[in-house]
Parts: sequence; C-alpha cells; structure tokens
Amino acid sequence: MKRVLVITVLSILLLVPVAIFAQTGTIAGQVTIEKTGNPLANAAIYLGDSKTGTYAKKNGQFTLKNVPVGTHTVTVSFMGYAKQMKEVNVVADETTVVKFEMAVEAVKLGGMKVSANRAVKRETPIAFTDLSQEDVVNKYTTEDVPGLLEGVPGLFSTGGGLGEGELRVRGFDQDKVQIMINGIPVNDPESQQVYWSNWTGLSSNIKSVQVQRGAGSSMYGSGVFGGSVNIETIGSSVPEQEWVFRTSGGMYSVPDKVADGTGNFIDWTPYNYNMLVRYNSGNLYGGKFNYSVMAERKLGDSWQIGTEYNGWSFGVDTQHLWGDHTVNISLISAPQFHRQMRTSTDMELMDTLGRAYNRNNNIEQENYYHKPQLSVRDEWKLSDDTMLMTNVFVTSGTGGGKYLRNDKFDVATGRIYGQTIKSSTDWKYFGRHALHIYNETGIELEGFVASDSTTAAGWGPHYNGEPLGSSDWNTGEWYWYSAKNLPNGDYSHTWQNDSQNNHKQFGFNTYLDHKINDMIKVVVGGEWRYWRATHLAQGWDLRYTGGLFAEHQNRYNYDGIVSNLSGFVRAQIQPMPELTVMLDGQYAAYTSRVEENPIRIFDYGLGMFTDNYYFATKNKTNSDGTLKFEESDYEKTFNFLSPKLGVNYNITEYLNVLANYSIANKEPRLGDWYSRSSGPDASQTWTDSLGVDHVDELDPEKATTMEVGIGYEGVGWNITTNLYQTIYADKIESVVQQSGDYLTINAGEATHQGVEIDAGFLFGNIDGNVSVTYAQNRWTELNVDEIFGEDAEEVIDKVVPYSPEQMVSFGAGYTFNLPAGDLRVGLSTNWWDEYYGTYTNEYELADGTVEEAKLPYFLALNSDISYVFKLGSKDASIRLDLKNINNREDNFLRAYYTSDYGRQDGLNGTKYMYVTPAPLFNAFLTAEVKF
Repeated sequence: MKRVLVITVLSILLLVPVAIFAQTGTIAGQVTIEKTGNPLANAAIYLGDSKTGTYAKKNGQFTLKNVPVGTHTVTVSFMGYAKQMKEVNVVADETTVVKFEMAVEAVKLGGMKVSANRAVKRETPIAFTDLSQEDVVNKYTTEDVPGLLEGVPGLFSTGGGLGEGELRVRGFDQDKVQIMINGIPVNDPESQQVYWSNWTGLSSNIKSVQVQRGAGSSMYGSGVFGGSVNIETIGSSVPEQEWVFRTSGGMYSVPDKVADGTGNFIDWTPYNYNMLVRYNSGNLYGGKFNYSVMAERKLGDSWQIGTEYNGWSFGVDTQHLWGDHTVNISLISAPQFHRQMRTSTDMELMDTLGRAYNRNNNIEQENYYHKPQLSVRDEWKLSDDTMLMTNVFVTSGTGGGKYLRNDKFDVATGRIYGQTIKSSTDWKYFGRHALHIYNETGIELEGFVASDSTTAAGWGPHYNGEPLGSSDWNTGEWYWYSAKNLPNGDYSHTWQNDSQNNHKQFGFNTYLDHKINDMIKVVVGGEWRYWRATHLAQGWDLRYTGGLFAEHQNRYNYDGIVSNLSGFVRAQIQPMPELTVMLDGQYAAYTSRVEENPIRIFDYGLGMFTDNYYFATKNKTNSDGTLKFEESDYEKTFNFLSPKLGVNYNITEYLNVLANYSIANKEPRLGDWYSRSSGPDASQTWTDSLGVDHVDELDPEKATTMEVGIGYEGVGWNITTNLYQTIYADKIESVVQQSGDYLTINAGEATHQGVEIDAGFLFGNIDGNVSVTYAQNRWTELNVDEIFGEDAEEVIDKVVPYSPEQMVSFGAGYTFNLPAGDLRVGLSTNWWDEYYGTYTNEYELADGTVEEAKLPYFLALNSDISYVFKLGSKDASIRLDLKNINNREDNFLRAYYTSDYGRQDGLNGTKYMYVTPAPLFNAFLTAEVKF
C-alpha cells in the first residue's frame, strides 16, 4: 500500500509542469450534414500542420486544445463528404467557435463505414449509446473492452482480471449479446460466447463504439436478446502521417499477506502495464492509399494472486481507393497466455488466507490462445444513392486451457496439492477403465480379463488377477464395479487436463444500401459463415504409485461444425421530415454438426498408448446390439424469422420520442444438445415410469421486446430515457425431472424489464455524465418440477441472477486552461446493487442456516487527472487514474453457486456461494506522444 501511495504522489507531481512553452487557445465547434442538419460523428478535424487533430463526438462537436495563438487552417474530412477548410484566428486563453456543414461527394479515403449496423440519433428508433475515440482514450489503462463500457445504461461490466472481461446487457449474458468488430460478428458460433483475451490490443485501437440495447438490434449472425456492441477500429483512417507511442501501468493495493498456493504466506504487490507503438502513413499517392501498423505488449498481474497475463497484439491495416471502390484489408493477431482466478473465492476464508488469495493458484493452470483474423472489406459506391458493402473474413484459432483435475485445497494454509496415491486406488480405476474399453471395443487391455471364475467372487471381470469389485461395508454383499472412462469418472488421481479448441472459420457478409427517393431508403443484405473447431482434451502428468504418466487417456476428441446463412431487409420510411418508420426482418438458418474423431486407447497396465482407437459415442449400442445413434442424430438445423418495427418522431429540433417492437430467436448451442460422453440428445432424453425413453427436442429460444423512449438533445446537455420489457420464452436451462433424470430443455419463461436514463452535459469548462438503470428480471413460468437443484416453485418470481438490477454511474470534470496546456480533474463513482448469485436468491450454510444469496452493494469512488500539452511540436498527454479511492473491501464483481470437491473441510462437495473480489485502491499512470 505504501508503494502505491508513493508512486501516486510522484505521478501527481509529474502532472504539474513548471515550464511554460507558449500562449495557446482553443478551437471548438460542430460538424453536421448539410442537407439534414444531423451531427456527423467521427469526422476527422485537424490543423494545417497535420500534427494536431481529433474526431467529432457523437453529437458532432469537437475541441482542439493547446492551439498556438495566431491564424490556422482547420480541415474537416469524412469519407463520402467533400473536405472543408476554414481559416480560424486563435486568441490566447479564449475559445474560438467554428461550424462545418458537410456536403455529400464522391468517395475518398478517410476510414471505413459500418453504417448498416449503426443507429443514428433522432432517426433510428432503438436505444443506443455512442462512445467516441476520445471517450475510450480518456478511460483506457490496461483493461479489457468490457471495462471501457462501464457506465453505459443497462450494461453490466465485470470480470476476473486481464483477459477475463465479461459483460451483460439488460440482464442477458454475453452469449445473448452480439459483439461486432468492423462489421464482423466475433461470438464463438458453438458456445456463442466472446473471449476477450483473444483481443489484447483492441482496447487501444478503438475509433468508436456503439452499444445498442434490445432484442433484434443486429442484422448479422445469431439472434440478439440483450443488445449488440459495434466496435470500429482506428485502422488507417488518419489522413496525415502520424507516429503514436503510448504506455500505461499501475499497481493494486493488497493490505495483508496472501496465501501463495504452496502453503506459504507472502507480501505481494501486483502490477501490470502495456506499451504501444502505432504508425499511420496518412494518405499517399494522391489520397488513393494509406496504411497503418501497430504493436502492443501487455504484461503483469491482476489484483488476485496467480493471474499473470502475457500477451502481444499486432495489427496491419491498409486502405485503397480504386475508382468507386474503397477496399480495406485488415490483419489482427494477438497471441496471449494468462492465468485465471474464476469465481471461486470463499468470503469467509479471505480473513485467514488474505483477500487476494486465489483458489486456482497453481502452476498447472493456464489459458493460452492465438486467434489471428484477416478481413477484406469493399465499399462500392454505385451512385449517389446506392452503396454496396461486402466484408470477407477468415479466422484461425489455436490454444485452450489447462487446469489441475482432482486437486486438494487446504483451507487453513491455501495449499493446493494432489490426491493421496494408493495402490488400491490405481488397481480400482485402471481396472474400471479397462472394463470401459472392453465394453466399447471388445479389447482386453494388459491385466484385464473380461470373465473369469478363478476367485470366490465367481464369474465377472478381473484385473491383475483380482475380481473387479468389492463387498458392501454394511451388508457384506458382493458387487461388481461399473465401467468408467478414467478421465471422466476418476476422482482419486490428480493430473493436468488440457482442453484444446482449434478452429478455422471463413465467411462473408454484405448489404446494399439504396435510397429510392427522399422518403424511402432500403437496406438488403445477408451473411454466410462456416466454422469448424477440433475439441481435444489431453491428460498430462497423472500421478500414481509407480510414478508419473507424462501423457495418458484423452477425455474427448471431436469436431464441432457450424454453418449459418441469414438474410435481412430494412426499410426506412420518412413520410414527413419529423417521422421515421423502420421495418426490419431477418431470416436465418443455422446448422450445427458433430463429427467424432477416433480416440487412441491408453493402457494403464502397460503405461503406454496402444495402436487401437475408439469413438466416444458413435459406436454405442442398444441392448439388442443395434447402433444407438444414427449419423443424422449428430446434426441439427434451426430456421426462424425475426421481425422488428420501430418509429421515431422528432417533436422539435431538440426533443424526440421513439417506440419499437421486435421478436428475436436464438438457436440452441451445440453443447446444449450434444454430450461429449453420452452422445446427441442425451441431455434431452428421459425415462418414464414404464421404462420407456422419451426425447424432448430443443426449440430455439425467443425474446419479444417492447420499448418506448424519449430524448432531448440541447445546447450543452442531453438526456434520454428508455422503458422496455422483454419476454424471454423457451429459455434453455438444466433441470431435474421427477424421475431424477438431469436434462437440458426449454425450461420456461422469464421477464426482463426496466428503465434506463443516460445524460451528459458540457457547461464551459465543466463536463459530466450520468446513467441510471433500474431493472426487474424475474422467472415467471416454469414447465418442470425441479430446476437448478431446487423446487420450481422456489424459483418463480425470484430475481434472475448474475446481473445487478440497480446501477448508477456518475462522472464530472473541470478543465483548467493553463498557458502550457489543459489540465482536467475528474471525479466519478460507480454503484450497483441487487446482484444475486443463485436462482432461488438464497443458499444454505453447512449448519443449515439459510442466507440471502445477494452480494453487498458495490461502491467505488474514482478520480482522474489528465494533462494535455505540447512537447516541443508534438502532441502529448499524461493521465493519472485513481480507482476505488474509498478502498471498500466489500466490493465484489461476481458470485456463483457451485461445489468445490477439493476443499478439505465440511464444505467439500457442498453447494456454496463463491465470489470474485473486486480490486481495492489502485493507481495507473498513462502517457502518450503523437508526432
């Protein structure tokens, strides 16, 4: 803590310059579209020296600070609009105001548009929030993208350190939220999740972000329930040559000693940092070509021990102008390795093991992945009223995650270690595995005899000369052991599990934007994508009485294949200038398929792999010897239509209202219908009282949203309010039938509803923003008797867990216009409450006491001090971020109700609410130079 405070004080002193370079002033203004008067967000504004520049904010406004006194040429450019230049006279310590009205003209270089997926204020009838490059730059230190979106109404940003960011929108997990980067959906087609560790350098290369809230708010990819996040990167959009050097680093406060996972307690101060260099060529060859290259290094620990991050990010972006075509080629590559904390902290143990202890802190645990993405985008301007955008992309991912399987956790010392090794345990599980292999293939492994009567136990399987069974301790009755695939059913040996997920993906999306007349505009497009991923779980370093098996039986090996074909049409009708009607429709067909790969058989008796193979489930047979599954069982296809209707009406030039109604559908995930050990539809199969099997096929999930909103965009301030309700039907969950069968089925219905308020202001040198979210997310209907291990009636009308229902974010700052530069001091706070970690909203302690499963309210007070100045002729800035100044120890980020089968106390195997602690006070210093 003392080291953090010392660094903080020194950093503040650095922010107070003693040199006065020159007298300066400020240029401010707004960029709008000539015909409509609408703001032109992200237009590039720069001075004649090309060294000073910025981008227009979402309301079209811009500010150029620290401009030397005198006459300057201000240039504004944006692709598709005629460049404008104006002479401006800058007076010391004063703000000169200038306005630009941009006229449409032929395409020129200046950045790619992804407009079909972008909403326009006072026109598109949906709820959305825009973040400009300036908004992101003024917030980013080293965190993942979800951390930069904190404060967006309806969006909950959480995580567990670098690479482990997560977000939820309107109570929906991010597998129900579409993430798009430059118009390309990046959700995993199988799990539908987003893994932010694959995008190390994205945070520092964002040009703009638009968060759209509500069902059906995207036209590409899988169905959207909570909303979508559309990210546009900087790429080669800078019109003039530029070098950028940036670095950020900081430390977290750890107030006490912490268990290090080996049984020792240590003093520990975590820190992390990044360093970035980016070069933009500017427009070359008469404005027909430009390119950019970047590299970023990110390294260090998060706030819990055992969370090291080690990553690189590289990017190359080119832009070409060929006639009426603007072609962008982009390559992103981000190899990384990091370790995780997960949601596994027992709040009670923080007092003895230290608040920063990590249940998973061992050298066997790591996440490693590399997912380069290549994309080629072409914008073809067919006429002044027609544009065709086509995006072709390829990705290739290699890597996975490792963890220690069947470990032990000493709650007194925090030591993590392996199972006790016994020869009887070896014999039992090696023998049961041999029986499993015999049942699957008919092969007898070393020491195994399928049927023998040489012992008193009689006929039955034997291993190493002993009958594979034992006597019941209570009755003395003999029973034979069942077959077990060791990697799936052995809880008495310890080894490192390595789950690898290597994929290839290619596809394209396209849309035609055509203005029929002044009243009607139509957008028609679609997407096709093919994904194939090999999933392989290897076992390393299994400990047994004879030593160590460096490699042993693979747990699974299969390919998941997903293809989707979707098409959409959007009609935007303006029967009068004040009224916009939007009609959307998307038709999608999704096919997911599993191809099982042969698994090589490991003989534990010989301690080596054999030359024989088997399949996990495809060769399973019924009692009559027939195959249990047909080839067609391993493929599922889902088709659905998702419509959306919206209306926006501009009451005045400042005030508008909107309303929309939408239906979105989402296909079941591959893992919902395929079990790696039991086969297709295994989780939908149940047995009735007569012993007859039934299969409940999964239906697509469905979200129906109704929403109204009102917005005011005034001079110096703005505010929007949205009221929504989403009916989440056919929700897929894991349940327990009366028969005791565990199933994954369409379990019931939930309602997500609430109100969101977003406001901002700028009065002179004072700026600020506030967002408020009040939600009610409840289970309303269940068609099962038991769910999540609880009676269904205990879940009805309870809060849907894992996202707070109340959130407030506030920030304000004051800018001092000093002779040498601008110094801004800001304060902000983030508060949320009503976060539950179980579906019943309560949990039971070991002594039978029932506790409310609600996290304490979260409250963090933050401050930032930034200084923008000239370093000679170069643009420079330095910023100090102080977070969680109140150092609140009861701040937590996540909770999860689960069992820890490794902990060595009375809670072993008992369901309990575990949490992810939030960081305490931390300080980060960021510096950037452009020239």
